[in-house]
Amino acid sequence: MEKKFLNMTMMDWADQWPDAQSISNSNPEPFTADELSVLTGLDWQQMTLDQWDYQSAVGNLTLRESMIHHLYPNNHPDDLICCAGAQEALFVVFNALLNGGDHVITFTPAFEPLAMIPTLLNARLTTLPLSSTNKWEVDLNKLETALKDNAKLLVLNFPHNPTGAHITHDVMNQIISMCKKHQVQILSDEVFRGLEYDVKNRLPALADVSDQAISIGVSSKAYGLPAIRLGWILCRDAKLRKKMITIKNHLSICISGLDASFMLKIIPFSQQIWTRNTQIIISNIEHLQQALAHHPRFKCQIGKASSTCFIHIDDAKSFCQRFAENYGLILLPNHCFATQTEGFRLSLGYRNMKFHSNKWLNMDNICNDLNTTPSNLS
Repeated sequence: MEKKFLNMTMMDWADQWPDAQSISNSNPEPFTADELSVLTGLDWQQMTLDQWDYQSAVGNLTLRESMIHHLYPNNHPDDLICCAGAQEALFVVFNALLNGGDHVITFTPAFEPLAMIPTLLNARLTTLPLSSTNKWEVDLNKLETALKDNAKLLVLNFPHNPTGAHITHDVMNQIISMCKKHQVQILSDEVFRGLEYDVKNRLPALADVSDQAISIGVSSKAYGLPAIRLGWILCRDAKLRKKMITIKNHLSICISGLDASFMLKIIPFSQQIWTRNTQIIISNIEHLQQALAHHPRFKCQIGKASSTCFIHIDDAKSFCQRFAENYGLILLPNHCFATQTEGFRLSLGYRNMKFHSNKWLNMDNICNDLNTTPSNLS
């Protein structure tokens, strides 16, 4: 059988305008070396590495010990596998867990690989839509119905991409209980954990509280460090970890020693970094809510966490195309997130969001008829 790797829709979309700037990025504004130095009191202008050798296949032990101490206190360093980004981590986990015909459940809108990779592995996929009219909340009755249908894996992504939705401690516990009852494993994509607008809404990593769960983390999202290509898998199942390492050995084999050295210094400052990022996001949300309060066409149900939101507008694909062509700025429309709910993802994590948001807000005012191309936008 021919193997086919489909490109992600968001990449196909963005590749139409290779020189354009995205204002749909899901990471907060990346740090500069100077900003990190002020925040941490360390010198980030000079990065040194004592040993220029391969890293362990599972990742630097000292780094994994620090991550357990600061992020996952109920686990052991052996429970962590370091990967070359979260994309590799997801690919490894899905391939380790799934066989053709296995039933997988995920939510939409979705970060596309959470639905695409199971499909490429010939899994049977059920998508459960989240709705802004219901504040993007999980319908637990529909979830349990799907779980009863011989489900193998539930894929969670909270805080949620692209909507910013989040679940409560109570909902988390109910989901864990249902999955235990129906013997369903959980893959929890937690790359935005740390970006809760109110720290009281922060949940523990699911793999820190459940043997059935696997948690995914990364340096690029909540930490605002996309130049560091480091992701990780937290899993208590030693047999499953061994299978994951076998798959990973066909990919990156090991992470970069420079990335490991960098993150070893960063991890103790996790809370300070998350605070900086959420302060930018909250300021942008205040501006956005004011701008949309009485807008006739754009609507948004702001979530409780993450560095993105989902802006509702009819005919979003056409709007985003015209916006890119006229402004050289990319917005990712709903079809990039496996949903028919019209709208686009907007980044909340950049300090220049207000400037760029004024552009798409003004474009809609100038060109209410999307069949007319504005000729004087700049």
